[in-house]
Amino acid sequence: EAWIDDFLGRTVVEILVSFCLFAPFVCCLAGTNRTHALRNRQPRMRSLRVVHFFHGDVGFTFRNQRVQKVKRRSQAEKEGVKKGWKIVMINSNYVHSDEEAFLLLQESHRSMTKFSVGFQPHSM
Repeated sequence: EAWIDDFLGRTVVEILVSFCLFAPFVCCLAGTNRTHALRNRQPRMRSLRVVHFFHGDVGFTFRNQRVQKVKRRSQAEKEGVKKGWKIVMINSNYVHSDEEAFLLLQESHRSMTKFSVGFQPHSM
């Protein structure tokens, strides 16, 4: 009878310690998945125009994810990018802010390979 009490007592303590150690980790993972799902949600798109660029100056500036200026004789002008187009995707990653767009473009430039930018034309 004493060994049963000892066994049950140790089992309960082990379960409580395990729960206290691993519960925060599980909750953290659940929150990360929700955040990831929200971040990668797809914006509503009437039409999407995907433009391929090579590393180097792409030839446009943007603010609030919208093209502000297209440089003359640039890659963007040659590909038909227009002022007012909204940047919604870079290399298949949805973009929700200027910071995300800037970081993804910077990463693409560093890769020294061709990359794509998805625009939502005429979404003023």
